[in-house]
Amino acid sequence: MRRAAHADRVVVFCHGAAFSARTWQSVGVLDALAARGARAIALNLPGYGASSKTIAGGGKAGFLAAVAAALDLPAKFAVVAASMGGSYALPFVLDPGSYEVAGYATAAGMIGDAAPTTTPVLGVYGSEDSRLASDRSKFGTQFANSQLVVFADAPHPCYLRDVAAAEEFTALIVEFVTGDQAAGPGLDVHAAW
Repeated sequence: MRRAAHADRVVVFCHGAAFSARTWQSVGVLDALAARGARAIALNLPGYGASSKTIAGGGKAGFLAAVAAALDLPAKFAVVAASMGGSYALPFVLDPGSYEVAGYATAAGMIGDAAPTTTPVLGVYGSEDSRLASDRSKFGTQFANSQLVVFADAPHPCYLRDVAAAEEFTALIVEFVTGDQAAGPGLDVHAAW
């Protein structure tokens, strides 16, 4: 039996406040990762889509670990978060407990004033996003192994500016996860599997 390329690579997606798990399907990134043999899981965060508003266990900080355990995810996986989704993702990235984070891609996701981490981080922002100015200066200090990509003339949900932005975002995530520079624009940072 032939094993699919990157079948051991799992990517968990956390959407922004105005969206749901379906957003990632609309962008095309879930199908693109699946076509590369990676397993992409888009979550409806508590209170979104058909999910309950209740956050079990450790609240936002413990949410992704609880999901990983419930889904029997491998010990190492990557996380992609947009905006508010970062409030669930970043605490996990910084303290994954018994898990290991292969990489964190944030589309203007919360970064706050977190402690520094060596986890590979891809930051994607729209040039018109007001958070870009404050977050840009934090990338070098908080994320030692990071790269920031700015979409021209794009708003806060930069990957939804238009079809071209969705395709560019998808190419960035596929390259970040797989390390295949032919799949994307040639990033300097990739998830560490």
